[in-house]
Amino acid sequence: MDAGEPPPWGAPGRESTRGPVRAAPLPPRTRFEPTVLLTSPGELLRLRESVRSRIHHAAPAR
Repeated sequence: MDAGEPPPWGAPGRESTRGPVRAAPLPPRTRFEPTVLLTSPGELLRLRESVRSRIHHAAPAR
């Protein structure tokens, strides 16, 4: 096999490797803040009471 000839398994030819490949620009990174996702203790208690009353209303025997 010649040095200038691409291998038979499909490596890119000389014309496709003329310059650097330009990728699409990446969006700016955003910082992940997990504290934003957490619920406050007061809101958690209100949510728990709301769910408890709905369950009791749906099945009062429990």
